[in-house]
Amino acid sequence: MLEEAGAVAVPPRRNRKKQRKYDRELYKEQNLVEHLLQKIKQFRRIATRHEKQKWNYQSILYLVSSILTAHQISALKRSR
Repeated sequence: MLEEAGAVAVPPRRNRKKQRKYDRELYKEQNLVEHLLQKIKQFRRIATRHEKQKWNYQSILYLVSSILTAHQISALKRSR
């Protein structure tokens, strides 16, 4: 999904003798997506796919994303 024409998105280990190049921006985007998915999976109904109907599952997914957005907005307001 995020890979573009074979671009490497994972940085090499520091102790690697021959360092390979990687796309830092692509790595940042991949990292954001992975962290978002982990936050979503903390909600048990999403992680276990408890809802069997597509529209129920999608509704719960929208609800979870709204909750996460509200948390993010409140955290930004507190940091000001």
